[in-house]
Amino acid sequence: QAVRDAEFVAVDMELTGLHMRSERFVGVDKCYEAHCEGARTFMPIQLGICAARRTSPTHWKLTPASIYVFPRGQERIFQVSTAALEFLDDNGFNFNEWVAQGVGWIRPKVESEKRLAIQLRIDEVKHLQRTMSATQSQDAAPGEPVDIQPGPDMEVAESVRAQLTAWLASESQDSLEIPLDSAFQRLLMHALIRSEFPSVYSHSARRGEQRVLCVYKSQGEVYDEQLKSLQAEMQKIDELVGVRQVFD
Repeated sequence: QAVRDAEFVAVDMELTGLHMRSERFVGVDKCYEAHCEGARTFMPIQLGICAARRTSPTHWKLTPASIYVFPRGQERIFQVSTAALEFLDDNGFNFNEWVAQGVGWIRPKVESEKRLAIQLRIDEVKHLQRTMSATQSQDAAPGEPVDIQPGPDMEVAESVRAQLTAWLASESQDSLEIPLDSAFQRLLMHALIRSEFPSVYSHSARRGEQRVLCVYKSQGEVYDEQLKSLQAEMQKIDELVGVRQVFD
């Protein structure tokens, strides 16, 4: 709110370095060029802002804030200057808080690309919903048998079979959700369900930090779940924008 109400905002930024070469730069052009090269090379790690609003002809209200910025949700390789690290440490920069609590960001181009990719998938699922066949899955024929070797995978398969059999025998219209963290076992269970339970549909989903195998009695429910997951991904992009919202 202070930024919105401000007459002007001063911005400062700490980076992992300043200049690529330790030398004196004579002249404005040389100095500016060196700073530009450093800004393109080193990574921003702290944003300082100060919103200024005039409260009377002779008084200003200043609202300063400091934000650690850290590249969340993306693998970044960056350069660092030892002199910059020493300077930050001498001035109270908390590297643990920077890593643990730093706010992420993504560039506008990356944001647009991510949103477009998700929107295309949403449009595709909605198209499938509109063109979905009215034929019920109960007419589907069993698929090829799935060869599962004795061991942990067989134990999971037996458990899934038992849960599916009980679920189908019940009158429940709710989906069946089976916690299953292993991506390989989820893939294996999808094949098993297609083979032995052709009247139902399976889909992998996430519930918080847990991965689950979801089973539905209609194709429409699968599309609903896919749309829900895609909409959650779209909301996640808002979080990835992060500290850039201050400038936007």
